[in-house]
Order: sequence, then structure tokens, then C-alpha cells
Amino acid sequence: MARCSRSWPGCLASQGRPSAQDHRGLQPGSPETGGYDFVFSPISPSRCWGETSGHLDFYADGMYPPMELDGASYYPKPMNCPFHVAVYQGGQRSYRDLPQRFFELGAVYRYELSGAVHGLLRSRGFTQDDSHIFCTPDQIPEELASLLDFTLSVLRAFGFDDFQAKLSTRPTEKSVGDDFPFGTWPPTGSETLWSRPASATSRRGWRAF
Repeated sequence: MARCSRSWPGCLASQGRPSAQDHRGLQPGSPETGGYDFVFSPISPSRCWGETSGHLDFYADGMYPPMELDGASYYPKPMNCPFHVAVYQGGQRSYRDLPQRFFELGAVYRYELSGAVHGLLRSRGFTQDDSHIFCTPDQIPEELASLLDFTLSVLRAFGFDDFQAKLSTRPTEKSVGDDFPFGTWPPTGSETLWSRPASATSRRGWRAF
């Protein structure tokens, strides 16, 4: 079990996750067979995560209000992304370890406006099949191809053959970090998406919470 930091308790690296995952029953073709490590992030982290990642500045309107306890604020988690980064940063890494692929079935809670809630398509609480890949720039095309192939195989296993893929790039506003590789157009590895047999569209600067 790995604790990323005092401010972000409850983030478990892969060595702590299998015991929490055993009851779900791991099947052939599940994410770890593609080189994914299971991780786990807390349900109600302290506000430190949102301040560090910038999510409180950008997404506070879409989050539930905090719970106050012992002089600290805790938010129902709206996303898993910052915690996967915390897991990655929680240990000593080398470029030889890349790519690193993290996966989580993480419960998230979002304060969607009542008029926007729409069944399973727009919900205030759901379990997200979420993954993040940490790799070098030259590994992006191969990682993207592998990810797309795995995603298509899962969709087709459940009988979904008629679907659309949407490619979004870095927004011009409300974003942090360096432009590379998001500032390039067409995006790095985008030709991999167009080569797959699915209806694909792109929208520059589009992103969704």
C-alpha cells in the first residue's frame, strides 16, 4: 500500500489495489492484461488536490460543496485524474519504467444542473472506467494504437458496433501545463484514430468535464 502524500491520503499504488479488487473477479481481457496497473483514489479528498491540480479554479461550479471536518475541507471526488498523477509522483520513476499505465474503476460525484441530468448519459454519480498513460513523446502513437484497439475490442464484446469517436485537443483557455504535444494540429497520433474502423470527428480546443 502506498500513500502519495500527507495531503492526499488514500491513493493506493498497484501493490495495494489487488486486494481491494479481488471481489470484482478479474477476467481475461481486463485492463491489467494490457499492462495496466490497478490504482485506487479516495472518495472524499481534502481541498489540497483541487488547489494543486487547478480543478477548483476551473470546475468548482460542477462540484458538490465541501464537507468541513477538523478545520479542513473535503470534496466528493469529481474525477480521478489528479490522483493517478499523484500515484505516479509518489514513487521513484525512471524513463526505463515508461510507459506506465494506471487503471481504476473509480466512483465520482458531480453536481450537474437539474436540467442537464439525463439518465445514464448525464448523472450526478457514477463509476468511471478510467485510465491514464504516462509515456515519452515517441511512445504516443504506439500507446494510442494499443489503447484504441483495446477500447474497440471491449465495445464490440458488448455488441456496440455503431458508435462515434471524438478527438479533443487542448483548449485555448482554462488549461495548465505545456502546449506540447497538445498544441500541434493535427494532434500527435491522430492518424491512428482515423485508421480505425469507427466514425471519428475532431474538434480543436474541445474538452468535456
